[in-house]
Amino acid sequence: WLSYFVLKVNRRIGYAAKKASWLFCVTKEDLKNLTYYNDKASILLDVGSDIVPRVQREALHGRRIRIILVGRLDFNKGIDILLKALVLIENWSSKLEITIIGAGPQSQYFQDIAIGLGLQKITWLGAVTHSEVGRHMNLSDLLIHTSIKEAGCSVVLEALSHGLPVISHDAFGMAHEINDRCGIKISYVDPERSSLDLAEALNMLIQDPLILTKLIDGAYLRAKELSWDHLVDEIEDVYSRVC
Repeated sequence: WLSYFVLKVNRRIGYAAKKASWLFCVTKEDLKNLTYYNDKASILLDVGSDIVPRVQREALHGRRIRIILVGRLDFNKGIDILLKALVLIENWSSKLEITIIGAGPQSQYFQDIAIGLGLQKITWLGAVTHSEVGRHMNLSDLLIHTSIKEAGCSVVLEALSHGLPVISHDAFGMAHEINDRCGIKISYVDPERSSLDLAEALNMLIQDPLILTKLIDGAYLRAKELSWDHLVDEIEDVYSRVC
């Protein structure tokens, strides 16, 4: 609503949008608002995915699903949404292995919430190097991205390039990055609904690991569709048409 309000009252933005030969928008919300001024617009992410050699993962049957969450630990990342979802899953620690990578101003705050909810079996790794993040992605089965404020999200694209399906909100850049072939999008309504939807999605994967196996295949395919090379092709195509 704030973005919509600014668009309405700031004449400079409206004037620039009307005069533009083309508008690149990172999110579907931007696209919806800006096409009010100019219908020559499309979604274009501000980051692309790298192509990483495929790794052979251990079969899912008979073991816990390995899940990671990667990001700066602040309120915008919505870590508490994941924590409250785990409480809704019966005997979650026997079915899921949770690793949280990252540091930030609310690190201790989220760990205190986890302790208060009785979630002592979560692994908190803190800040690690970029190469270590890649190694953990290769060892994992799923990325959970609970961010409540984002543009295009590089960690989601990085996860896809490592063959990691993603559960995220159906909002911001994630709404474009994730589709039914490579992940699960949960409703962006309120934190309680997010936790409920996340718990439901995890229970579905626990009950039918074959779904997760198919999403892993889809993640590699989606990474190719969102690669840097593909990004260049999209920009070049628009420039050619405009010129």
